[in-house]
Amino acid sequence: MNWVINNISWLKDVLWVLFTLIATLLAILTYRRARYTLLQPLRSEVVKRQTEVLVELLDFVSVEKGEFYFDLDYMGIAACNAFDLLTTYNFKLTDDKISKAVQENIGGFMLLEDSGPTKTFKVHRSPFHEQLFDDEKEFENYKKELNDQIEKGVVRMEKLYLTKTHQKTIQKINEFIANPFMPTKIINLLETLLADIDFNLKNYMIPELKKFILQAKSFNSSEENPLHISYQAIYNSFIYESKSHSPTIKDIRKEIREYLLIDKKWF
Repeated sequence: MNWVINNISWLKDVLWVLFTLIATLLAILTYRRARYTLLQPLRSEVVKRQTEVLVELLDFVSVEKGEFYFDLDYMGIAACNAFDLLTTYNFKLTDDKISKAVQENIGGFMLLEDSGPTKTFKVHRSPFHEQLFDDEKEFENYKKELNDQIEKGVVRMEKLYLTKTHQKTIQKINEFIANPFMPTKIINLLETLLADIDFNLKNYMIPELKKFILQAKSFNSSEENPLHISYQAIYNSFIYESKSHSPTIKDIRKEIREYLLIDKKWF
């Protein structure tokens, strides 16, 4: 008892420190719990939105059914550009109906040469179609120049047509990339996918089309002896050489499954 009386001063200080420490810890825990409670609705909404966009992307890159490759429409791009080149080089074809299908499917193009407007387009100077940018004579001279070059084994391409289906798919990928709820890892994989698509078009599709025209030149086509073209064969040759998108798509699907905890045990 005497010891307590003699040491009451510093015991009081110690007890006050302990009381203050406990009160501080309780305040921190209370604050964290309150903050968690306040932010929980926001977090729940973010998770909900993120889940929706990831499920949509998972369905979009359905590699098992090969749907994504159809959406890229490499086949359509090969057919449209092969037909355009055959027309530019004045080949005579057995199928005169494909022209309408090509025009309906084209959704844009990729310029391949930097200098000036493309000479294979008929561009009007006036919105009222009063005067052509290139007259008929200049256009025919340009086509003659192309045919002279092809005799030397040189095929010039000013542009690569892209189909509406392809353009729609690329736009969709860009929308996924721009989505604020998309995780960074998946954005990086989608950007890799876009880069691979562009690489395939520039490094495999264009050389394949040029090779096709050089092969076609060895046939003497005319009104009496028109060319019969298998556009599927051009696509098959391209797809055999091109870079596969399957590994990147599988990585995207794997990341999505991890984010959505699809393979986790819930119980």
